[in-house]
Amino acid sequence: MLHRLKFPAHFTQLVMQCVRSTTFTLSLNGSNFGYFKGQRGLRQGDPMSPLLFTICIEYLTRLIKFATDRWPFQYHPLCKNLKLTHLMFADNLLLFCKGKPQSIWLLRRAFSSFSKASGLAMNNAKSEIFFNGVDEDIKEGIKMVTGFREGTMPFRYLGVPIKAGRLTKTECSALTEKMVARIRGLGANKLSYAGRVTLINAVLNTLQNYWAQMFIIPKSIINSIMAIYRLWIKWVSDVYIKDHDWHCYTPPTDATWVWKNICKVKEKLKTGYVDGSWTVSPKGYSIRSGYDWLSPDHIHLDWPAIVWSNWNIPKHSMTTWLRMQEGMNVKSKLASADDLCLLCQLQTETVEHMFTTCVYAVKVQSCLVQWYGGSFPTVNDLIAAQRDSIQWKVKVAMFNAFTYSIWYQRNNARVNDCLMRPEFVAARIEEDVRRRIKLKCGNVADQLVCGWLQSMGVN
Repeated sequence: MLHRLKFPAHFTQLVMQCVRSTTFTLSLNGSNFGYFKGQRGLRQGDPMSPLLFTICIEYLTRLIKFATDRWPFQYHPLCKNLKLTHLMFADNLLLFCKGKPQSIWLLRRAFSSFSKASGLAMNNAKSEIFFNGVDEDIKEGIKMVTGFREGTMPFRYLGVPIKAGRLTKTECSALTEKMVARIRGLGANKLSYAGRVTLINAVLNTLQNYWAQMFIIPKSIINSIMAIYRLWIKWVSDVYIKDHDWHCYTPPTDATWVWKNICKVKEKLKTGYVDGSWTVSPKGYSIRSGYDWLSPDHIHLDWPAIVWSNWNIPKHSMTTWLRMQEGMNVKSKLASADDLCLLCQLQTETVEHMFTTCVYAVKVQSCLVQWYGGSFPTVNDLIAAQRDSIQWKVKVAMFNAFTYSIWYQRNNARVNDCLMRPEFVAARIEEDVRRRIKLKCGNVADQLVCGWLQSMGVN
């Protein structure tokens, strides 16, 4: 495909060298150990994989176009104007056509040619066919030719139930269970046992508000989502809006639940426009200004940049997020008979005490200050400081690592009745932060910054 699409020969050789020389390493506790050679080229998750997959699937797209352009193919009635025949995401493929044996045979023929060339075969056991307005005798003939069983709505695509109407609680139960299982897995891997329930509850309670901050989406996936979004806009315009004035448009009674709700939001946003101009912001409409206008009472937070800095180790960020959300089940919240701090056994265990005034935490901070210099940063210090400097990012990484380590030691004391000496905890924090700095810094041109980093043992 690279050759047929006229990529330069040297570039093609470089790409294929990456494919054929794939090796893997094991990452344990932040360190890499050994490697072994991959036998099947690039795997899912490799940065190059989505791009190369798209190039290979271009062959299937061209085969389908060739078949539908040169023979009596009939499009699905709602896809005819766009000449839409298929949608794909990863190894999930949706094919659309009118319920006629000839059209289905053409799609099957195109995919068969693709399978012979690529080695990617269709799994009949996992494939289904959906009909609407097709006579029973034609249905039976199509199912016999394709070997597919007839599916029922809603069907699942990428684990999400798909149907025109609003999803019920029962229909979403399987997806919800998978999400909870995934979150439990994250809790098991990232936090000590005593902190898992807290993590799960906090994530479930605030997932909707903070999903954009919690997950970093690769650019290739964003590009794919935007391409699908643009296609969806064309489809909606062709099927629903047509030649109507969008400003005055009203959805038909048989429109989907999703489309009707989008139109409801449109009606709300209309009131923010005067003579075609967005009155909320002098710079014109933006997603943020629209959100602020629709949700005037939502709380603006100053600390997300501290928690979700990409200089932090993810498990450290998760723990600091719990701290900021007051989601840690400390003894003062549990109304325990024994409410003394598990780290110092001197005062009531609260979040504020555990991370600021506890003698154990203060000792860890003093050890870190000897390595780092200056004073140990507070949340207010980090909020007020200039956020684009390397010094600020290092302080944030240390703050998050400190929060994680103190919470880990507290839970270790509760579950295993074991507590590490503050000096050793500080040494581990230093090592984690130093490793993260080396990973993120790259080549630093500023000599003063270089000298400062070297003084901390980062070369």
